[in-house]
Amino acid sequence: MTILSENDIVIARTGGTIGKSFLIKDIPVRSLFASYLIRVIPSKNIFPEYLKYFLESPEYWEQLYDAAWGAGQPNVNGTSLSNLIVSLSPLAEQQAIVERVDKLMAMIGELEKQVSERKEQSEMLMQSVLREAFAKG
Repeated sequence: MTILSENDIVIARTGGTIGKSFLIKDIPVRSLFASYLIRVIPSKNIFPEYLKYFLESPEYWEQLYDAAWGAGQPNVNGTSLSNLIVSLSPLAEQQAIVERVDKLMAMIGELEKQVSERKEQSEMLMQSVLREAFAKG
C-alpha cells in the first residue's frame, strides 16, 4: 500500500489523459493513488512547483509523446518518465521561476476573466440591438 504525501506528483500513465499531472497539496486524510497513475516524488534538488510547471511545458509533452507506446491507447511507465530530460537550475532560481510563472498565470487568469465578461457584455448588447431593430410598433 502506497500512501500519497504532500508535494508528490501523480501522472496519468495511459489513454486520453496520458501525461496529465497533479501536484498533491494539503492532504486532509491518508490517501492512496490508483494504479493508472504514476507517483513522482521530487528529489531535494528540484522544487515541486517547478517540476509541475515543467510537466505542463511543450518540452515535456514532446518528450512524453516520443516515449509513449501502444496503438490506440498510448502508455508510459515510470522508466520512460525517468528518462525525460528536465532542465535544472539551482533551487533559488527554480523558486524565482515559479514565482514569475505564478504571477504570469494570475495575469492570464484575470485577462481570461475580462475577455469572458466583455464577450458576455457584447452578446447582451447584440441582443438589445436586435430586440430594438425588430420590435413591433
